[in-house]
Amino acid sequence: MKLLLRNIACFITLAAPLNPAVMAENSDTFQWNNVARVVVVPDVHGAYSALTELLQTTKIIDSQLRWSGSDSHLVSLGDLLDRGPQSRKVMDLLMRLQSEALKQGGRVHVVAGNHELMNLIGDLRYIAVEEYAAFASDETVAMRGDWPEPTAQYPAGFFAHRQAFGADGQYGRWLTTLPAVITINGVAYAHGGLPPIAATMSLNELNKRYRSAVNNYLSQRQQLLGAGLLPDDQYADIDRLAKTALKNAELSPCLAERAESCTTTQQTEQLQQFIELSAAALACLIAFVTISRWRRRQKSESGIIRQLLPQRFMFSGNLSVG
Repeated sequence: MKLLLRNIACFITLAAPLNPAVMAENSDTFQWNNVARVVVVPDVHGAYSALTELLQTTKIIDSQLRWSGSDSHLVSLGDLLDRGPQSRKVMDLLMRLQSEALKQGGRVHVVAGNHELMNLIGDLRYIAVEEYAAFASDETVAMRGDWPEPTAQYPAGFFAHRQAFGADGQYGRWLTTLPAVITINGVAYAHGGLPPIAATMSLNELNKRYRSAVNNYLSQRQQLLGAGLLPDDQYADIDRLAKTALKNAELSPCLAERAESCTTTQQTEQLQQFIELSAAALACLIAFVTISRWRRRQKSESGIIRQLLPQRFMFSGNLSVG
C-alpha cells in the first residue's frame, strides 16, 4: 500500500506543470559520453576522513585536497549528510572540487539522496550533534531568538544550520540544484533506483521536474509560514499542522469586523495546494531516491529506461569508514 501511494504521489508531482523559473535556472547537462575515467563514491554520511582517503587513493585529489584527477568524472551517489559528524566539510569539499575539476576538463557530479532532501525539508532525525556544532560560529543572537541559550532541542549551531539549509542558504541553494539521475557512457547513476515514471519522460525533463517539485514545496512552505498559517517551529510536523489549519478554516463564522483574523478563501486554497504538493512531492522524492533496486530491471518502451536498457545502472551503498 505504501509503495502504491508513493507511485501515485510520484505521478501527481512529476506530472505537474514545471516552474519556468526553475527550468531556466537549471538548464545544465545530465548526460555525458566518451568519458575516459569515472570514479564513483557511495553514501558518505559525514565520513569526511574516509572520503578524502578514498579520493587520494584514486588520484582524484592530491595531498593538499586539491583536484588532481585531470579530465576524470567523480560521481557521488548522494547521502552526504546525517549520521556522521562532518557533513559540512564533505559538502564544502565537493562544492570546491566541482569548480576545480572544470578547470582541468573534469567533472564532479552529486546526485540527490534522501538525506539531502530530508535536511532541506526539516526532517532532522538523523543529524548528529556534531553537525550542529559545525555551524555554532555562524550563529548570531538574533538567529536564536527565544532560545538564547543552547538546549537539548536547540543546541548551539541549530538555527545557523537551519538557515544554511534554507532555500536561500549557502547549502540549500546548492542542494536544490542537484539532479536525481545522470548518465555517463550509457550508465545511469542514481541514489536508489528509477521509478516507473522515469519511463515516461526524458532525462532532462525528469530532473527538471524533480527540482521544480523540491523548489515549489519549499516556496509554498515559506509563504504559509510568512502568512502565519503555519507555525515557525523547526520540530513541528508541518504537514499535520497544515491539515489541521485547513480543517479549522471555517469561513462562514468570519464576520466582517474580524475578517483579518480569519483564514481567507485564497489562504485556504494555499493550504490545500501545499498539502497536496507535500503529500505528493515528499512521498515521490523520498521514494525516488530510495526506490527498491528491483526497479532497475523493469523494462519500458519509452523514456529513460528505454534509452538505457540493456545498459547498466549504478546505485548507492555505504562508504566504509572502518
